[in-house]
Amino acid sequence: MLDSPFRLRMPPVLSVPRVCRNASCAAAGLPESSFAAWSRGELEEGVRLAEAAGRAAAGCVGNCAALVKTWHAALLVRVRQLPSAARVLAEVEGLAAAREDTDGALVAASLLCAADLAFARGDVGAAVDLAARGAERAQRAGLHRFLPDAHTVAALGALRQGDMSVSADFANQLRDCALLGQTAHGPSQCAWTAAQLLEVQGGPASAAPLIVGIVTDDQLLLELLTSQPTAAAWLVRATGKLGDEVLARRVVAHSRDLAVRNPGLRSVGAAASHAAGLLAGDA
Repeated sequence: MLDSPFRLRMPPVLSVPRVCRNASCAAAGLPESSFAAWSRGELEEGVRLAEAAGRAAAGCVGNCAALVKTWHAALLVRVRQLPSAARVLAEVEGLAAAREDTDGALVAASLLCAADLAFARGDVGAAVDLAARGAERAQRAGLHRFLPDAHTVAALGALRQGDMSVSADFANQLRDCALLGQTAHGPSQCAWTAAQLLEVQGGPASAAPLIVGIVTDDQLLLELLTSQPTAAAWLVRATGKLGDEVLARRVVAHSRDLAVRNPGLRSVGAAASHAAGLLAGDA
């Protein structure tokens, strides 16, 4: 059964700002509010609050501003506002360079965000390299909560590059993360990535438990659709191959609802239209 007791936990990049005790830090509560809004499907509000948190944390003597800005950049990548994401990530790199004792969390988080950005831009080689560097930094600092994110990018990169031997290893790791609750957040992304790898290796039936587990769970499906714009279309294709139109219609309905709730985000509307067109067979 696809389930995770950690699915509502905040991502590791926000763990430091959440507990910051510096008197100069005015960002208390904003990162958590941003995450909560995003988790409810209020994507525009989540991005707005992330941007506000970055401004509020500007006076913090710690790494709060850089970590919150990394979260902001990550959300911008997810909604495919890539030039804005690159600009915010450059601000993060500037803040990190100004600190001689930058901790592992900031470096790992910024590298993984840069990997997501590179992948979204279509630069798969750079994305895989950045993910590997982020994973190495996280492991060196004992920050194992970052590893599923790194493995997701590496797995998608291996799949895009046709490296099936590497894909098999990542498929098993990500499947365990999803099924056994070994990730503190984002179990649906681990499951979706593993499902793609398993489908290529053994056909739709081999990925069916993960596909059905995502689509039939409201929270997991919402989590995936808000994080991976291409997931809606892939799920419609995958459920179609399984011969389950009910599941396909469920994906389309959730995608449309997300688009209606976030009318200012073109990528969300495009994802919903793509999914609906596939279901209707309307090119």
